[in-house]
Amino acid sequence: MRIMAIGYMALIAKAAESGYFKWLLARASEIGKMALSCYICITSLQPLSFSVGGCDWVIKSKSPGILFFWALITAIMSLFAHLWLPKFSLGPVE
Repeated sequence: MRIMAIGYMALIAKAAESGYFKWLLARASEIGKMALSCYICITSLQPLSFSVGGCDWVIKSKSPGILFFWALITAIMSLFAHLWLPKFSLGPVE
């Protein structure tokens, strides 16, 4: 099990080193600069989207829709960070 984890880490490091994930790493870097703001965003959007927003059925049915909503929230945070950082050096809460 540990050998596989080390192998996966090596593959990810090699791919990142070669530039395959340049765009994705740039978005992750932007989210990192706004870590506290993105944390507040995700902790406020998740309960709203999964309970109040009528998506309670996704949790009860244990469907792959949870991954869709997680990806949607991540995309919202990434877009916000991408639009915010050219104007300011840090996030609004930092």
